[in-house]
Amino acid sequence: LVPVGPDVRYQLTPDLVERYWDQDSVGALVASPANPTGTVLSRDELAGLSTAIKARNGHLVVDEIYHGLTYGADAASVLEVEDSACVLNSFSKYFGMTGWRLGWLVAPPA
Repeated sequence: LVPVGPDVRYQLTPDLVERYWDQDSVGALVASPANPTGTVLSRDELAGLSTAIKARNGHLVVDEIYHGLTYGADAASVLEVEDSACVLNSFSKYFGMTGWRLGWLVAPPA
């Protein structure tokens, strides 16, 4: 686990990847937009994370369940900057399916 706080908007950064990655690390999971903080990773922030994790032969997984539920700005998808990332998403949140847990995953063929 990597501690994050208000100084990094409660999000993983390339510097934190560098600091906390060890021989047991295989990937990172982030959420954007994130619940409950509401922080959204920019296209550049997603690209930076992707670069840092790929440099360590790791996998980036981004929970994009709250895409489409932002106000004032659209959220970038990690797939705009990295086609080998995995994306988690959900029909349940976007379509207000209370109590349902129906989602999907985008993953590279490998």
